[in-house]
Amino acid sequence: RPGVMDRLGLGYNALMAINPRLIYCAITGYGYDGPRAQRAGHDINYLALNGVLSYCGRDGRPVAPGVQIADIGGGALYAALSIVTALFFRERRGAGQFIDIGMADGAFTWHCLRWGKYLADSAVPQPGDDFLNHGYACYDLYATRDGRYMSLGALEPQFWKEFCQTVGRPDWDRPTYFDPGPHQGQLQQEIAALFRERDQAEWIALFADHDCCCEPVLNLDEAMADEQVRARQMVVEMIHQSWGAYRQLGIAPKFSLTPGAIRTHAPELGEHTNEVLESHGYSPADIERLRASGVV
Repeated sequence: RPGVMDRLGLGYNALMAINPRLIYCAITGYGYDGPRAQRAGHDINYLALNGVLSYCGRDGRPVAPGVQIADIGGGALYAALSIVTALFFRERRGAGQFIDIGMADGAFTWHCLRWGKYLADSAVPQPGDDFLNHGYACYDLYATRDGRYMSLGALEPQFWKEFCQTVGRPDWDRPTYFDPGPHQGQLQQEIAALFRERDQAEWIALFADHDCCCEPVLNLDEAMADEQVRARQMVVEMIHQSWGAYRQLGIAPKFSLTPGAIRTHAPELGEHTNEVLESHGYSPADIERLRASGVV
């Protein structure tokens, strides 16, 4: 929380006095000021308080997304981008700076699409009221006969037309498919009935050669074995001398000149203590004395 590093003597002002070029990024729940600055919180709280959860769901009930939107999307990614921006500024002006990242702030910016709509029509967003949150038949999740699910994201006319033709329902291809109104509920029921006629595997086979934004909902095990995920090297096979074989997340950005690679394993507790101390000039005897005295 704000103030902890200052109490430890490691705050920005103390360190900046030593190195004015320092770029110091602090990630907290609500940022360094405001009435909630010292309040504890987690991802679900940030999303709840900034309104994101209020229209994520259906039948009037909000849902927890299952992934850390505020922590990662509103915190870590914004921090990485901000640090790079500060580095660029330092190259131009020679000065470091303090970066205050509030995870709630970052997630609040994810309202960008609904923000504009709300400002235009003053209608407070609700679950199932728009095309991204189960309000439109062309953009929804549908259960299959075997209890699995398919995702349909045929927002654009060409994709919707292809979907309707592929499933043998050209009568669904009407301009009103992307208009709000009670007819969306009726169309959702009809599409839901259609998807319940076949197992997920059958739908996968049917849509394999049709580009209409209709894909299966995979579980994590299936996703890790998916050919696209494998082709993009997003699952990396690793072998550790103690743990044995395991899989690690790959590196998402693909740089043409400086591609990343996972070269080492996560260290055991204290695994690199000797290397770090030796790099700072400690002799083996010095390190042994530190161990004997319980310092390390």
